[in-house]
Amino acid sequence: VENQKDKREENAFVGFMFLGMGIGYFMDNFLVGMFIGMGLGFIARAFLTSSD
Repeated sequence: VENQKDKREENAFVGFMFLGMGIGYFMDNFLVGMFIGMGLGFIARAFLTSSD
């Protein structure tokens, strides 16, 4: 069960990073989009992390 939780956290982070990269590429500012996506990914990861 713990391994599945870790996978969800990792997938959320990577998903937000790629989403930010795509939006940044679309708006001609790839690097800024990547950093915004990574920031959102870290926030999502914090919400998905259990405090056990």
